[in-house]
Amino acid sequence: KIQSATISDGQMDLVISNNIGGAADVQLTVPELVRDGTGLDTVLTIIPGDNEYMIVLAVMICSR
Repeated sequence: KIQSATISDGQMDLVISNNIGGAADVQLTVPELVRDGTGLDTVLTIIPGDNEYMIVLAVMICSR
């Protein structure tokens, strides 16, 4: 059983399709991905259509 791991390089690619129209700010929180003592917490602005985001995961610690 792995309790934690360090991610030395990589990225998370997200594609969010907004087919209902309108724009919104969406908060993405992943407390298991930690950098400098703080869990991943970011705001994504979603507009109509496809929205692509790349989140760098380098030097993060993944824990459960």
